[in-house]
Amino acid sequence: MNKAVIFCSTHRTQVVSGRYRSAGICGQLKIISAAVLLALSGQAMADYAAGDAGGAAATPGGGSRKIAIGTNQTSDGVTTASGNMSIAIGGGAQAVDTQSIAIGTKGTQALGNQSIAIGGDTVASGADSIAIGGDDLDGVANDPADPIPYGVYNGATYGGSVVDNDRFNASQAAQDYRAMTGQYLVDNTDATTRYIKTEANGAGSVVLGVQSKAVGDLATAIGTGSKAEASGSTAFGIGSVASKENSVALGAGSKTSTDAAAVDGATIGTGADAVAYSGFAGDENVVAGDQVSVGSAGYERQIKHVAPGAITATSTDAINGSQLYVVANGLQNQIRSSSWKIAGNDKAPVGDGVNPDEQVNFINGSGTIVTVEQDGASNDFNVKYDVNVDNTTIEIDAGTGQVKAKTSGITTSTAGVATATTPAALATAGDIADAINRSGFTLTAQGLNDSLVSPGGTVDMNNSDGNIVITKGASNNDVTYNLANSINVTNVTATNSIAIAGGPSMTTTGINAGGNTITNVAPGVNGTDAVNVNQLRGATQNLYQAIDDVADDANAGSASAIAAANLPQPHDPGASMVSAGLGYYEGQTGLAVGLSTISDNGRWVIKGSLTTNTEKHFGAGVGVGYQW
Repeated sequence: MNKAVIFCSTHRTQVVSGRYRSAGICGQLKIISAAVLLALSGQAMADYAAGDAGGAAATPGGGSRKIAIGTNQTSDGVTTASGNMSIAIGGGAQAVDTQSIAIGTKGTQALGNQSIAIGGDTVASGADSIAIGGDDLDGVANDPADPIPYGVYNGATYGGSVVDNDRFNASQAAQDYRAMTGQYLVDNTDATTRYIKTEANGAGSVVLGVQSKAVGDLATAIGTGSKAEASGSTAFGIGSVASKENSVALGAGSKTSTDAAAVDGATIGTGADAVAYSGFAGDENVVAGDQVSVGSAGYERQIKHVAPGAITATSTDAINGSQLYVVANGLQNQIRSSSWKIAGNDKAPVGDGVNPDEQVNFINGSGTIVTVEQDGASNDFNVKYDVNVDNTTIEIDAGTGQVKAKTSGITTSTAGVATATTPAALATAGDIADAINRSGFTLTAQGLNDSLVSPGGTVDMNNSDGNIVITKGASNNDVTYNLANSINVTNVTATNSIAIAGGPSMTTTGINAGGNTITNVAPGVNGTDAVNVNQLRGATQNLYQAIDDVADDANAGSASAIAAANLPQPHDPGASMVSAGLGYYEGQTGLAVGLSTISDNGRWVIKGSLTTNTEKHFGAGVGVGYQW
């Protein structure tokens, strides 16, 4: 039941009071009227401070429309709204520049133009910066059963034992933090290391997290202990550090500690086995900070659920594991299906071909010995053919290499007449002459084109295509057949395999590259073509950008919706309220400002709001309701 209706002549307003009378009713009405003027009229003027014992100050100089609400907790902790159209709420909060907002306690400072600082010992000094956080992680780091009080630092004795960082960071959360980042959650060396302010120092920077910092312009740091130290850098995750300009540290403990570099090509292998690749796409403008780090040295992460990227000569999309598998499997099948053939001069190929891992055997023939030797350390092999004799009626002089007939079957009598040791073994001179004239040997090639080589005749051995090198010693009768180091044949057919010692091999089951790189692979065009490394590396880049753009817009919209949903509204008839709300969702921040009012009879409720977010999207909404 209403106690009384009070009329304030200063502001010409009526207030319905309850059981107790307040001498500050007019002052309270002034606060309400000032807030309503600020919200409803760009021309309205309202400079007001509300607090205990002079603990709030809305400085009149340098503009107007300022609000300061708080108490004077310490001698220098005055809540101050000195910037034009600034708002300071909380004991000791300071909103210094134009349109700045400081909500917190002593040490909460909104120093930059249109900056926002929320939380104890939180500083937004950059123009248009946002800082939400605090400086105290004691309650997170300490074991609840063994809390370390303020003022007790490392080296001091407390509770019967010496305090150090291990004891101070004894909670499960602190141990998890160290496991992910390799660092203590809190360094208890002294007050400066134990209590670190949350700061948004760069213009347009955003920081959300206790003891986090966004130092560079347009930098973003989200997560406890995160740091965005360079212009345009983004640190997302607890303990993450983005130290390079425009770099991204993504995930707990992630760091951008090494430089990105432009890579136009690569050399695989060393010495004679080295293979160079070049022409990689997307390297034109890469500098040190053009990187996204998802971990740090010793704390690496996998990237999961990556959609297949485009594979073209200019693609910079990410490639997933299935695409690499398809390429490797396709190359393996092509290698396995390849073969080479062996054929003689002007002859059809022998067999169906030599497949990978199969072997070609050179076998001794009648009267010949085959020797296969490797030419030094190269992959060239020489095939040598030697003629064999029985050393009975014909022998080869070991010293000269000449062929001669044995004469042990003939003896000479005392009269100088030759006699045969066996009957009918001696011929006359005429017989010998006839035998010599008809003697010689028949020469054929593969059983064809036979001809008689008479005594004293010459057989010239040559090869017309150069695949076999035929040589004869200058001082002996040795004829050597060697396979040329480089041969040129139409087809090569091997029965089982083709193998190079210590190198690649081909058999009927597939191709084994022997650990070597398959080089000079042209970019694939059709669906079943092989792709090269340039295509694979280029497939990842566009995917990241597309995902980031869609996610950022969606997350920013969600953050705006969260901010608008958290706008409070009055509940008493005739009351009005100006409210502000902040929302955060998946790396994006939204800001909402609302005005709501209830009709004097309490039946009608009108509410309107404006929203914006870190993706620079704006929204507006208005609603009206009738209650009974």
